[in-house]
Amino acid sequence: MLNSKIELIIALTRSALKGEKYEHDREFPYDFILKVATLHQMYSMLYAGALNLGADKNAPQMKALFDRVCKSIIVSDRQLHQINRILDAFENNGIDHLPLKGIILKSMYPEAHMRLMGDADILIRLDQIDECDRVMAELGFEKGPESDHELIYNHRDLFVELHKRTIPSYNKDYYAYFGDGWEKAIKCDSTKSRYTYNSEDEFIFIFTHFAKHYRDSGIGFRHLCDLWVYLNKRPNLNDDYMKSEMQKLCLYDFYLNIRDALTYCFEDGELTEKAEFILKNIFSGGAYGTSEASRLSDAVKMSKGKTVRGAWLKKVIKIACPPYKTMTERYSALKKVPILLPVFWVVNWVEILLFRRKNIKKRTDEIRALSVDKIENYQQGLNYVGLDFNFEE
Repeated sequence: MLNSKIELIIALTRSALKGEKYEHDREFPYDFILKVATLHQMYSMLYAGALNLGADKNAPQMKALFDRVCKSIIVSDRQLHQINRILDAFENNGIDHLPLKGIILKSMYPEAHMRLMGDADILIRLDQIDECDRVMAELGFEKGPESDHELIYNHRDLFVELHKRTIPSYNKDYYAYFGDGWEKAIKCDSTKSRYTYNSEDEFIFIFTHFAKHYRDSGIGFRHLCDLWVYLNKRPNLNDDYMKSEMQKLCLYDFYLNIRDALTYCFEDGELTEKAEFILKNIFSGGAYGTSEASRLSDAVKMSKGKTVRGAWLKKVIKIACPPYKTMTERYSALKKVPILLPVFWVVNWVEILLFRRKNIKKRTDEIRALSVDKIENYQQGLNYVGLDFNFEE
């Protein structure tokens, strides 16, 4: 069974999203509510739910939570203003664009500020990157680093990720299905360059992104709420199509287990063993999981086609000798002479010993956190709920 505090968080969230009001007949664990609101970035939802269930708005923790709600409203309004500026500018300049994830989901919540965004995601075409750079600069955004699948732009009001592809190419199984993300895009009516997906494909992408985070490092309860909010707003999705496409992604079993968790949280459904396992896993971390889970998932990926002990050794070596891309972020000169990577590993070790001794404990803790048993348990936990890494590293 879930403990009573987690059950209360679920009740508060359900109340906020469904507008349900009733008296909670026990004392509110205010410190715990504030802690979860912070870890899972759910200030507005938990505050609204707590008021609906009769919490004392004058409790110090509720006042602190209300302060975060007010800040969330301001941040949300500024984010939406900047998003609209970008979308309008792309439309006016003929830049093909497809809003993703949080941009879509914010409008589906009872109040937009209930769904905070760490960043705004928009799919663009590779051959229009120069135009995107020009327009984003004109809008006052500063270009940041480029990753495998994203172009990063910073503004005081909004962090933007323009996607070259919807899924990173290193997530090989999901990337094989989605490609660059444009295959199933549909032009929006009465627009020159704005695109969308049909509801089924839009949800499948949102769900795949959820699954990717769940298996890579863990994911927070807010993202589970996203799934219910979407399904609640789009109740007539084609189940046969969803099943067919989820099976192609090897996600259908996981999808059924997540549906059980959603039914329990929001529809008075039975708490199945796998739904309980998923909910406990979600509440064990924060909005984006934990760093330990990230390291363990990395090792699980490395173990595909190999022994778990071999994957453990490979991961330890990776910690001691970071890959080229990681090293270039610290030593830009390495970009000009990649062949000197081993030399820069030595430089990095010397710098750690002389100037960054705190890193020694950090690296030692990382290695200690990786055991063969923990890697195997992480793999088994994913398999139990219907997930796996369907490729070799």
